[in-house]
Amino acid sequence: MKHTSLTATGLLAALLMGGAALADSIAPGILLPKKNTKSISFAPKGSSDIFLIGIMPQGSSVKKGDSVAQADFRTLDKSIEDYERAIKSKNLEVLKLRYALDQQKERSAMSLQKFQTALTRTEEDQKDFLEKRKARMLAEEEERVNKALRYMSYKQEELNQLTKMYKDDQVAEETEEIILKRLKNELGESEFAVQGAKLVAELAKLRNIHRLGEDFATAVKEKQTDLAEARKQAEFDLEQKKIAL
Repeated sequence: MKHTSLTATGLLAALLMGGAALADSIAPGILLPKKNTKSISFAPKGSSDIFLIGIMPQGSSVKKGDSVAQADFRTLDKSIEDYERAIKSKNLEVLKLRYALDQQKERSAMSLQKFQTALTRTEEDQKDFLEKRKARMLAEEEERVNKALRYMSYKQEELNQLTKMYKDDQVAEETEEIILKRLKNELGESEFAVQGAKLVAELAKLRNIHRLGEDFATAVKEKQTDLAEARKQAEFDLEQKKIAL
């Protein structure tokens, strides 16, 4: 059991903590209360965890330096130990929160980098399309039509030459008629192929290529929005961790 002895001087100090002094004097002699005072309280206000034990009876004969009472601080000591444990626990919580904040910073940085990379790549794809691929795709569609026209032209020229040659022979052979008929059919097919090539090229220009450009523009806007939202979320998450800390 932990006790602390109180001398006459210490007892007076304890009494003064609770309000006006209740004892006339504490010195070699007799410990007496003030006049018109019915009793002396040894429980200073606000210090209910301190208990005075072994108090000498009122009116006892004392000398300077004599112990007039003993204080039991066990309850107070326990409270102090509880506070010390609470402080250690809170310090541990602070360390955990600091670690959580650092981790959140790393996660936010990685997330922002991911969204920034996605935006950068999409912008690069859009730039490549506008500066290179679009022109190439349009040229390919033009070449599709020109190729069909050239092939038709070759067939037309071949038919013209054979028709002229067979006409000059004066004698028409059955094989010549077959060859001319085949060339006329091939020429008709070439004309149909030209029409198809023009239609495909026109649709590619109006739809595929044009829409591809729109898709790139939309993708860039979406990536920009994703990055902006990621930044706001990162700021919010970090602020939450800071507040917790």
